[in-house]
Amino acid sequence: MIDELKIAFAMQKKQAGKRNVEFNLTYEEWLNIWESSGHLHERGCKKGQYCMSRYGDTGSYQIDNVFIQLATQNVSDAKKGKDTWNKGRPMSLEQKQLISAAKKGKPWSEIKRLAHQEKIQKKETICKQLNLEL
Repeated sequence: MIDELKIAFAMQKKQAGKRNVEFNLTYEEWLNIWESSGHLHERGCKKGQYCMSRYGDTGSYQIDNVFIQLATQNVSDAKKGKDTWNKGRPMSLEQKQLISAAKKGKPWSEIKRLAHQEKIQKKETICKQLNLEL
């Protein structure tokens, strides 16, 4: 499991860099924050999972500026004050069914296929850099 955690750390650091957010945590600090939260085994970005957040969604990832919270709450906090497509309202069952029906049977677009391949290649690159096997 340690290898998976090192990959998760490296990916979080890389994603922060893509958003021009400084990431000033060592692996040991990052792991300690997660372990002391009691939610390490529940890490993720889906409903019911936990993520590392920054106070006010500002500043860098550093010991005194991060905390662990539900991923859904993090998304909600990030949307506050922003004009979003659905304005935070849940979709009706009918809306969900219409969207699902529109997507059924359609192959992935070339862009989606390339994005998926790129994601896999990034994981492989990180594993190679850390001398890990997938």
